[in-house]
Amino acid sequence: MRRIIVIGAGPGAEEFLTLEAVNALKNADVVVAAARHVNLAEKFKNDKANIIELKNFKEAFNEIKNLAENKLIIILVSGDTGIYSLLPLIKKNFADYNINVMPGISSLQSLCAAAGEMWHDAVILSGHGRPLSPQKFLNTVERNKSVLLFCGDDHSPNWAVDLIKNSAGDLAARTEIIIGERLSYQDECITRIKPDIYNEDKIFDILSLVLIKNNSPWDAPAGRLKDIDFERGDKVPMTREEVRTIILDKLNLNNNSVFIDVGAGTGSISCAAALEFPESEVHAIEFDESALQVINKNLIKFRAHNIKVHAGKALSVLNKILPGLNNNLNIFIGGSGGELGEIIKLLESLEQPVRLVISSVTLDTLSDAVNILLNNNKWKNFEAVQAAISFSRPLGKSLLMSARNPVFILSVDKA
Repeated sequence: MRRIIVIGAGPGAEEFLTLEAVNALKNADVVVAAARHVNLAEKFKNDKANIIELKNFKEAFNEIKNLAENKLIIILVSGDTGIYSLLPLIKKNFADYNINVMPGISSLQSLCAAAGEMWHDAVILSGHGRPLSPQKFLNTVERNKSVLLFCGDDHSPNWAVDLIKNSAGDLAARTEIIIGERLSYQDECITRIKPDIYNEDKIFDILSLVLIKNNSPWDAPAGRLKDIDFERGDKVPMTREEVRTIILDKLNLNNNSVFIDVGAGTGSISCAAALEFPESEVHAIEFDESALQVINKNLIKFRAHNIKVHAGKALSVLNKILPGLNNNLNIFIGGSGGELGEIIKLLESLEQPVRLVISSVTLDTLSDAVNILLNNNKWKNFEAVQAAISFSRPLGKSLLMSARNPVFILSVDKA
């Protein structure tokens, strides 16, 4: 069987290669390495070995497959082979090869050693050639003592610093950011930042590693939020917890959802969704100034970094934000400000799938929504639920059940 050795090259400096890796390189027939590791291959290979520069994965892999069976092939990968490395891709493309792995020293080990920090409790994220949303990053930082971020083009150290510095609540005051640039090289640079007071305009190396320490991580409430958990306004409407549970179930949300809460009121639906699915993207739309103040209080209270609040009339805001949202949409309309029909027409014009849930406490809104949706071939899976909730209250030495106004909940999918 053909053989490949995958070697972790460490952070990059030759001193960080293990003796096992150096001895393997000396015996290799072919060394495959990215541009930044070609110098390591040149230094330690034997005179007869060839080097294949790893610029295009497909081309390099095809070149490897065309080699003779008796060739000893080494592929140098950055860092350690077990942390965000090419090893899974190599195994997939060379399933019929005998693959041996020689681990290296990871850059996260190098950074934590240089900074004198532990990393046994760290959550590891990567923005190096991988998707990483701002909401996932901030909520991970909010809820953990240590987070390590492998940076890349779209997720640089400056991206991380700016997000934390401008985040809701006091996250910036509770965190310290440690940035490791050019780890293991002679010009290695370790920078410590307090994001709440950081005002410099330094541009950090894109391929850096970042350690974020949070001295007071937040424990999110267990289970769904109760009505008493929320900040309230004197005249700001709030969807009650029993009805809120039905609405959340009908929305079919998950961590990949883009959720829009139209007529957000206190933000109870937005906050409940954001906490239950911390990697989702939540947009809360509200035009009432008193309600907006309450929403922002609840956003800070529940550390909901995945909520973006939009002030204004629903239709106007939707026209602005929908063009930038390409995912499947989950939309709840709790208050349309008289724009229900126009909002539904706008949603019908979208190309992506839409899951729509509407609540109504008045027969007028119920009638309008049913007439628009039920016999419209642009919508399917129509379902209506009436929630009539009664609560016990004292009456002398006994308890009496008091009914609240029934709520109608409609759910439907765009065909």
